[in-house]
Amino acid sequence: MKKIFTITTILGLGILISFACKKSSTTTTPASTSSTTGSTTGSTTSSTPTNTTTTNFTIDGTNSTSYSTSSQTFSGSFFVFSANSVSSTGYPIIQLQFPGNTFPASGTYPIVTVTGSAPPAGKCGFTYEGSAALTSAASSGVITITAATTPSNTAVFSAIICSGSAGTHTVTGAVKY
Repeated sequence: MKKIFTITTILGLGILISFACKKSSTTTTPASTSSTTGSTTGSTTSSTPTNTTTTNFTIDGTNSTSYSTSSQTFSGSFFVFSANSVSSTGYPIIQLQFPGNTFPASGTYPIVTVTGSAPPAGKCGFTYEGSAALTSAASSGVITITAATTPSNTAVFSAIICSGSAGTHTVTGAVKY
């Protein structure tokens, strides 16, 4: 599991770094990979996302701005990565993991701890990465997916608590992919 996570993290970082080097734009790519960039300003302590039209987060009640989002399939899972495109390191990263090799269908997905290469059908994984070596995972909560045409798929989540080596963080937001 650690090898899969390391490989996934390295692949995700490579993709995210390449997106961070591009101008902020919306790009349509093949069905198994997509990207979009969004940003927001200000701060909020709301536990419900107020903006679901762009990628945006509050982490521990503080607004996180300028995220680049990418998606890919790997080892039977569909991953969505959102990395800070302003930071020189690209961290923090929010990672969503769904079973299968394609975008998840519209619906509600309970968050579970992923113990194999993919979460069980109808469930998803949620990870906060503070750096390459520090991660915190959620074990409960819900992600609501609104599937459309790439890059207009949206994942929305509220007050997701992630705990682990990156500390304990509460994440609320929306991801466009």
